[in-house]
Amino acid sequence: VRVARGVYAAVDIRATTAGRLLAASRRAPAAVICLRSALWYHGLLDEAPQEMWLAVRAGSRTPKTDPIPTRTVRMAPPVFDSGIEVVSLAGGRVRVYSLEKTVADCVRYRSRVGVDGVRATVEAALRRGMLDMDALWHYARVCRVTAVMPRFEERATFTE
Repeated sequence: VRVARGVYAAVDIRATTAGRLLAASRRAPAAVICLRSALWYHGLLDEAPQEMWLAVRAGSRTPKTDPIPTRTVRMAPPVFDSGIEVVSLAGGRVRVYSLEKTVADCVRYRSRVGVDGVRATVEAALRRGMLDMDALWHYARVCRVTAVMPRFEERATFTE
């Protein structure tokens, strides 16, 4: 089945996590799956976001991803280049940010993602023991959110 121009998928893969991530990354190979889509990939969101969230390097063109609904976030080179993981899914490879980088990005772009959503995901990740705190603080420094991060960590730690 044709998913988008130049992107084809098996009929049953279009609705899966892998299918949506693959379709978005094939249409925008220089972009990285970020924010709500990366949280979804890492298992911190129950349902898939309506739009695929893609990060692109500041100064580059917005990728054409028709008919896949996307939201694009522009990031400066040091922020864009850090924390990228290349994961293999059924049918291809996808560039997605690590969980710790995704949490730092969500704090940085909390006005777009929603503060309550960020708090809930940080709480869930901390409760499950999914976060490497050293890596989280490294990405918090890279994303320049160290002043905001302690409030999220403090709330998440003491709500149990």
